[in-house]
Amino acid sequence: MRRILRSIGYRVYIRWLALAWIGQINIGDEVWHQGRRRFVSNWAGQPTMTLTDPYEEYVPAAEIRKVLSAKNALHSYRSGIHFYTTNWLEIWINNGIEPWVRALPIWPGRK
Repeated sequence: MRRILRSIGYRVYIRWLALAWIGQINIGDEVWHQGRRRFVSNWAGQPTMTLTDPYEEYVPAAEIRKVLSAKNALHSYRSGIHFYTTNWLEIWINNGIEPWVRALPIWPGRK
């Protein structure tokens, strides 16, 4: 019973964490670059991202703005839920959020 309650609590917490992903640029998001709408196809938090459509190109993150749309916001929210659920949910259910996890750059507003 305790495991079920922890699971529910962490699933709710994950949905709250995922809200912060809406304002960030994520893989698969639509962005503005040089007046054109492009898609982010690869990015690991580095200073440059890979954009596609119509061709693949490496672009500095500073030159990109996220397209503000409901579709983009929903995609980012779902990406956040997927990230935390697939990578962290079981660990948190079993062990809680340990201090070493708090030091990782997986938290909203932290790079």
